[in-house]
Amino acid sequence: MYYKLWNNNNKISKHYFNDNNELISIIDNNKNNLIALNLMCRKFTKLPDLSKLVKLEELILYDNKLTKLPDLSKLKNLLILNCAHNNLTEIPDLSKLSKIFELNISYNKLIELPNLTNCKNLVYLFCSNNKLSVLPKLLHFKKLKLLSFYKNNIQIIPRSIIKCKNLEYYLKYNKYKYQFNLKLFLNKKIKYYYYISPMKYYTKIYICNF
Repeated sequence: MYYKLWNNNNKISKHYFNDNNELISIIDNNKNNLIALNLMCRKFTKLPDLSKLVKLEELILYDNKLTKLPDLSKLKNLLILNCAHNNLTEIPDLSKLSKIFELNISYNKLIELPNLTNCKNLVYLFCSNNKLSVLPKLLHFKKLKLLSFYKNNIQIIPRSIIKCKNLEYYLKYNKYKYQFNLKLFLNKKIKYYYYISPMKYYTKIYICNF
């Protein structure tokens, strides 16, 4: 585990720690200059209050045993949030994190996306290996470059995906009700159309308009 601080001379310093019990004191002692917190692979089941970390830009919670996250709404400078490979069934409201550009919530037990209403700076959105049934409204995220939703319960591909010409997406292994219309995607020159090919049990993908 490690954390990064802004020093008085406006330089970033990186500090390592091994004891999970140190986390609360690190937060309390560095709340005004802590910009990155990496807690990956530490078997955390619960996190302390993080709301004091108002300058935090990077929060890595990859590969723990978390079932829920604390309130993150005050982390308005957050740029990167990675909570993949946990046991999360829901993600708290992220709509106030307007600066976030990378969100990884893959390999959890999510059935709904968090509120991303004001997250218009999202560039990378990783949501694979969950139980999600609906894609986000893609035209809302004009900067989005990569969308990963493979191994979910997606049944419908939104028509708006056709207009996202620079978007790379990974949608394989979902539960499409209809067969993939290959010509439609080829005519629009959408990248990675082959990742949308449904399982052999289905016959046609419906392109809905929303």
